[in-house]
Amino acid sequence: MATNGIGSFWHFTDPHEDSKYQVNSDTDEACRRGSGSAGVFGDWECDMPRTLVDSTMQHMRTTQPNPDFVLMTGDFIAHHQEYSSHEERLQFYRNISSSMKQYFPRTPCYAVLGNNDIPDESLLVGPNWFYESLGNLWSELGFLDSIAAKQFRQTGYYSMSIRRGLRLVAMNSQLYMSRYELTGSDPAGQMEWLRNTLDEARSNNERVLLAYHVPPGFHERSSKPQYHHRYVVPLLSIYRQYSDIIVGHIAGHSHSDTFKLLSDQSFNDHPFGVCLVSPGPCARCHNKPIKCNNPSVRLFTYSQHNGTLLDYIQYWTDLQVDNWFGRAQWVKEYQFSEMYGHSEITPYTMHETYKRLREDDRLFEKYYTREKVQVDHGECTGKCRMARLCAMRYVDRDEFERCLMY
Repeated sequence: MATNGIGSFWHFTDPHEDSKYQVNSDTDEACRRGSGSAGVFGDWECDMPRTLVDSTMQHMRTTQPNPDFVLMTGDFIAHHQEYSSHEERLQFYRNISSSMKQYFPRTPCYAVLGNNDIPDESLLVGPNWFYESLGNLWSELGFLDSIAAKQFRQTGYYSMSIRRGLRLVAMNSQLYMSRYELTGSDPAGQMEWLRNTLDEARSNNERVLLAYHVPPGFHERSSKPQYHHRYVVPLLSIYRQYSDIIVGHIAGHSHSDTFKLLSDQSFNDHPFGVCLVSPGPCARCHNKPIKCNNPSVRLFTYSQHNGTLLDYIQYWTDLQVDNWFGRAQWVKEYQFSEMYGHSEITPYTMHETYKRLREDDRLFEKYYTREKVQVDHGECTGKCRMARLCAMRYVDRDEFERCLMY
C-alpha cells in the first residue's frame, strides 16, 4: 500500500514455466519423463514447474498484496517448448497471465516478451498471428488498453500510462539480439517509435520507465554481446537524449542480479542511465548442467511524485531445502539501500555503487553471492571479477573490450 507518496511494484521475470514438468522424473530428460530426482519445486537442470509459479505468486501477494502494478519482463515459456498448435501455445500464455491476475485481481499488470516467447525468428517483426493473438489475450485480461493493444498487435512493443506523470514504455528487445540476423538500421521501426513516444512524454511532463527483456551490453558470465553492435550506439543516443525523463530501465534474461551503467564515449565519466537486471524464479541455466540461481523475485519502491526509483528488496527461496521439506520458504535476501547505502536508484548512485564494488573486496564478494541468488560458484577473482565489473560499466563494444584488457 502506498504511503507518503511512495509506491511499489513487483518485478517478475523469466519463469520459464514447463507445462510438461513431472515430479520425480529424469533430469536428463528435461524433467518431463522417466524416473529420477526432479523435485516438487524444480531442478537446476530443468525449467520451472507450476508449483513454483504458484509459490512465487503466492509469496508476492502475501508480502505486498497491493502494489501499484506488477511488471513481467518475459521468457514465460520453457526453453525449447514445443506445442502442437497455435491454440495450445496461446493457452499457455492465457494460463500464466490469468494466474497473475488471480493473485492480483485489482492491480494493473504489464508484460513484455522475451526471446524464448517468440515461436520462431521469422515472427520477430510483425504483424503476425503471434502478436495479434497475444495482443488480443492481454487486452482481454486488462494488461493492455486499446491504444497499446493496437500497437502491440503490429509490432510486439507498446506504451501505457501507469499513473499521472509516469509512463511505461515496453520495448521488444529481441529485435536487437546478437543471435538474430535482422536487416536494416531500425527493425520494426522501434527506434523511431521510441523517439516519438519519448518526445510526447516530455511534452506531457511525464517521466518514463523503460522495460524490456534483454539488457544491452555484455553478459556478466560469458562476456558475450547481448545486442548487435550496430544497434547499441543509436539506442544509447536515444537514452542519453531523453535521460532527463527516463527514471530507469528494467530487464531480466540473464538470470543474474546485476546492473548495467548506460554511457557512451562522450559521457563515460557520467553515466546517463542504469539498467537494473533481476533474476527470476527459474533456477535453470540454459544449456549448462550447473546450479544457476535460486528462485527469486524483486519488490521495488518508487516516488509517485516524480517516478524516481527509491529502493528494492530481493526475495529468495532455497530450491534444495524446499524440495527436501516439500514447501517453499521465501525470505528477504537483501535490500538495496541497506547493502549499498543509497536512498535512491539513479545513474549517480549506481555509478557510486560500481566504484565501491571495484574497490571493496568484501562488498564485491557479497555482490557475487547475490548475483546468482546464494548459489555457491566459488571465488570470483581475476578475470571472473574483471568480466563482471566491465559488464556493469560498459555496454559499448569498444569500451568493454578495452576494459577487459586492463
